[in-house]
Amino acid sequence: MASALGIEPATDVNFGLRFMTTALDGLGSLDIIVNNAGYAWDGVIHKMTDEQFEAMLDIHLKAPFRIPRAASDFIRDGQAGTFCWGARASKRPA
Repeated sequence: MASALGIEPATDVNFGLRFMTTALDGLGSLDIIVNNAGYAWDGVIHKMTDEQFEAMLDIHLKAPFRIPRAASDFIRDGQAGTFCWGARASKRPA
């Protein structure tokens, strides 16, 4: 869906760098990066496929790692300095 709209998925290897470049080109500076994105597969673990598990790792671990890595030079230079990372979990309805 995202690629059909011309939006690069956050799981793309180059997303972090493109994200930072777009933000800095558009805003000129950056004060804070907030990551509160994520999703969960509703289901029991013994029914989760390897593909579903890999998708969860991509969105919850790899994408949040790539954004601050891309921002690290900018932040180290003192031009910004705050990351705010959240987590999302889902609960099955009772």
